[in-house]
Amino acid sequence: MPWNKTYGNSVSETKVSTSKIRQGWKRELAKHGFRLEGSVFTRKRGVLLQLIGVQRNMLSKTWKVNTSICITDEFMERPELRVCLTGNVASDGARCYDDKKSWWREENIPTQLDAILKFGIPWLDDFGDPAKLIHLLEMAVEQYTSVASLLEPRLRDEHARPWFLKSAPIPGQSEASGPPRPAPRHFYLLSLLYYATGNFERGCNRARIWLNHVSDGRTNGEPGRTLRLLAAMGCGPRDAGTN
Repeated sequence: MPWNKTYGNSVSETKVSTSKIRQGWKRELAKHGFRLEGSVFTRKRGVLLQLIGVQRNMLSKTWKVNTSICITDEFMERPELRVCLTGNVASDGARCYDDKKSWWREENIPTQLDAILKFGIPWLDDFGDPAKLIHLLEMAVEQYTSVASLLEPRLRDEHARPWFLKSAPIPGQSEASGPPRPAPRHFYLLSLLYYATGNFERGCNRARIWLNHVSDGRTNGEPGRTLRLLAAMGCGPRDAGTN
């Protein structure tokens, strides 16, 4: 569909909305297996779900294209999607952090779809592999950091990090004093990924470590959720496991 029929005849006449943007993407993304469900486009790939969405900046007339890779946690009382990795699409590529290029000005909206096809879908294909996600999460555990920091050097080097992140802690690292330790959520995601891919031995190890963090019952649905996961993998809560 020509962009002028979707968004308007000129920039001055355009009244862009997120719903109009989504409708402008719909036909082309359908060719790549994506369906519009509510406010996001979804595509199932094995045990993972890939998402593409658009987000409006409430402070200015700019929009961001978000990409996410999710897994279903079927052990909640009601199954819920959990994000394994998230990113965004700019005109020069896909990345795991926000900067000014992540936000599209109104006059550039018609070129968003090209960027999604060139950068966003390949990003989803590349990281939408359970084995790759497991590898990245295990590396993040070893290095006491986040997957985003592994993938984006700008998030690791304080001097090279974008100005708006310089005062923020490196994602995945604890702000508490004491020796560094892995982010507990890594073990949560790893336990789900190992379960979904049939590696129950490793999944039990990661689930038990997560259980140690939620056994006090202050986390929604826990510890019952993790106990159900452990039972499904044929193991119990005994032995906390090690990194």
